[in-house]
Amino acid sequence: MDPYIHTLIATGLLIFSFYLGRFFGKEAGILHVWGIILEAFDAKEIELNEEGSLIVTYNDDSKETLN
Repeated sequence: MDPYIHTLIATGLLIFSFYLGRFFGKEAGILHVWGIILEAFDAKEIELNEEGSLIVTYNDDSKETLN
């Protein structure tokens, strides 16, 4: 493939991906990922403390510290 055509196609796809990502939004993606993580832990809340450990609060209000 001609390197100029390859560069144009790659640049066009990068621009398309950029605007597609802006359209769907970063916040919706972050909320979706955290929803999956909370569902996997069956948790209500996940916190990060000063030592770098995770504190998971489950739906029955019990807490667990994960290292």
